Amino acid sequence: MFSIELVYPPAISDQVLDDASIKTVVFSYFWALQYRSEKVNQPIRCCGSGLMGVQGIRAPPFTVEHKNELDAGLESAVRALRKAGKRVYFILDNPFGEELAPRFLVKRGFFHGIEVVNPPPLSRREAIERDEPTRSRILKIANETGADVIDPVAWLCDETCPALSADGSPIYKDYDHLSFDALIHRVHYLDALVMPRGMDDAVRR
Repeated sequence: MFSIELVYPPAISDQVLDDASIKTVVFSYFWALQYRSEKVNQPIRCCGSGLMGVQGIRAPPFTVEHKNELDAGLESAVRALRKAGKRVYFILDNPFGEELAPRFLVKRGFFHGIEVVNPPPLSRREAIERDEPTRSRILKIANETGADVIDPVAWLCDETCPALSADGSPIYKDYDHLSFDALIHRVHYLDALVMPRGMDDAVRR
């Protein structure tokens, strides 16, 4: 298996295409961020200069033409891999948002210390809608190129996408990254990528 997660759109070398030992290629990005979706709250996502690393800068949105170029570059890469006999997987975005980030689940007060905040849960429907239209772009490319899709939403959400596990452990590390605990105990959809017998089950779920 060979995983590409370096540049976007990905550049596939002849070495990868010609290597018969590479049978599976996985594309995993924060797709909505790559396409500069305005639904991603970039200033608070990470990497800012303010308190707790927030208050960052929002990058300007891409033009329709630029997004189409990204689509074309990704589709070209997948078609080349498929022509070379590789199985290709797309891992869609997991749910993201302030409702899921641990730092937004507590507040500090001078008189009351640290208090747990219970914001309204993120619904499965809202999580998917927040990822649109990027989610549909990736699904369309996968469908047109014969690539397989693994959808984290199917594993992390029921009617809602919880921020905490049953024992109270955070499922997310921040705005869009899963916690280490979740990666060990909840992210079984990635098991399929290292256990070939489970691949079809992961895709179907």
